[in-house]
Amino acid sequence: MYNTPSFNTLNTRETAVDKRILTVLAVLACIVGGLTAETKKADVPPADMPDLTESSKLPARMPKTVAGRVYVDKNANGRCDSGEALEGARVTDGVGFVKTDATGKYAITIKPDPLVPYLPSRTVSVCWPDGTWPIQKHRGGVWSWWARLKDIKDAKAVDFPLAPRKGKTPICVAFGTDPHDALRREQNNIFRDEIARAKNHATFALMCGDLGYLGFGNADRDYADIQRYVNNFPTLMMNCIGNHDVVGAHSKWWQTPHELSGNGAFIKYLGPIRWSFDHAGVHFVGVDWMLIDEKGHIQCGLADSSIDWLEKDLKSVAKGTPVYFFNHQPWSPNQKFYKVCAKYGVKLCIGGHSHRNMYLALNGGVEYWTKMSLYTLIYIDKNGFEFVDRCIYRGGRNGWNGNWHHSSRACALYTNPGAEKAQRDKHVSTESVRITSDSKSLKVPEGPTCDIYIGARGVG
Repeated sequence: MYNTPSFNTLNTRETAVDKRILTVLAVLACIVGGLTAETKKADVPPADMPDLTESSKLPARMPKTVAGRVYVDKNANGRCDSGEALEGARVTDGVGFVKTDATGKYAITIKPDPLVPYLPSRTVSVCWPDGTWPIQKHRGGVWSWWARLKDIKDAKAVDFPLAPRKGKTPICVAFGTDPHDALRREQNNIFRDEIARAKNHATFALMCGDLGYLGFGNADRDYADIQRYVNNFPTLMMNCIGNHDVVGAHSKWWQTPHELSGNGAFIKYLGPIRWSFDHAGVHFVGVDWMLIDEKGHIQCGLADSSIDWLEKDLKSVAKGTPVYFFNHQPWSPNQKFYKVCAKYGVKLCIGGHSHRNMYLALNGGVEYWTKMSLYTLIYIDKNGFEFVDRCIYRGGRNGWNGNWHHSSRACALYTNPGAEKAQRDKHVSTESVRITSDSKSLKVPEGPTCDIYIGARGVG
């Protein structure tokens, strides 16, 4: 076990309810919730939305090529001085990559992306290399690793200053997913405060989608709150986009030429939908998850364009480097995704969406997992990874009891109750599970404390 923050141990109280029945009910609840989300009325742009005709004129004024420098700002003076230029750093537009030259300079031509069809929403970002880290000038400010085309004032001077930062393992990732509340509720503050108290314990944080229920009418308001939470988090927080973060997802409105449509609102406030970086000898990569069906609607899965970007990214990773992949839902009907992950030695593909801890598969040496809301600590070193699940309950069917569940690669919830014991014996060390809570930050609800194999949030 790794050294985790200190918490007080509680006595567990058994429940007489049959776990298998609860598992079935949990799965059914998720299915019903998902169907409800799918059958919502189309998210039609409101009548007072800014003029779409004017929005459609913006792409013609967007730069076709973006250039600048990537450098390590060792003296923190905001400019590239002698000896600070970073050669070989990769810059991406979410479709292709270029590398910086010996002077740290790059130039990238923006190529079409079917999942971000509105050009002003496109981004340019740096895949920062090992030994460096993005800069945030002040708490609550924007991090230095990306820029949106609409916000660029000088397309020839889009610089990415980085800070020097050496890393070592184990790396602790504070992994959250599926809050569904624009990060406003108390459990999100508990997440933030616990990470803050364990100073420098988490290397970075990641929120893996379904940050709210976003539509044209509330996108600016809710994403502004989400951005405020993310930028004030105690450590760098990366983000992946979920189905409920895509504006107009279940209609054709996601393709509307406006900055809030589709992935646009997420990008406006949180950054690229595809990103990667290296730290302490480990490669991390995050990708969107969207397939376009024959009706032009968005469905679960990974599009060819996303997988093509992923393969380009993984080709650049040095052989033998552990790779950890994040997206909202780590499975797809597009089999090309699994082939790419196996080909390039991905260790773990992890996401949310299911609202439960579920070991999906071991495919080609890659482990596929989903995690429940709200958060998990993932410890990564040369030998692999370990989960410490943090389950925060807010009542009803939309959360878990407020407990720590600590185990080594455990915490699986199985959708087939008949196979539960066989699968558990194979994958889960049940004796290693212990339930604890930090009494200073969280009051444990009254009543039985269910163990980690039962229950799930009932929305999709």
